[in-house]
Amino acid sequence: MREIKVELGPRSYPIYIGKGILTSRELYASLLPPAAQVMVVTNTTVKKLYLGGVRSALSDFAVSSYTIPDGESYKNLSTFNDIITELLKGRFDRGS
Repeated sequence: MREIKVELGPRSYPIYIGKGILTSRELYASLLPPAAQVMVVTNTTVKKLYLGGVRSALSDFAVSSYTIPDGESYKNLSTFNDIITELLKGRFDRGS
């Protein structure tokens, strides 16, 4: 696995690149606090390919998922609003 750090001062963050990282329990455990609440946002195409493995790797956490339709036209404020609504319904907080 390779880690690239995006340098933005106090808003810096890492990007991980590597085979099998989506299903790496160890990576999630190293990044998330114990008992974290996690929302996986995906689309219909990616869901079929990866959601099962990601959910399995996140089984130590409280995992929810939200699926949007596939396509660029769904990357908009209405979809963002739908995702935020799901987060609020699930009582997610800033640490989620």
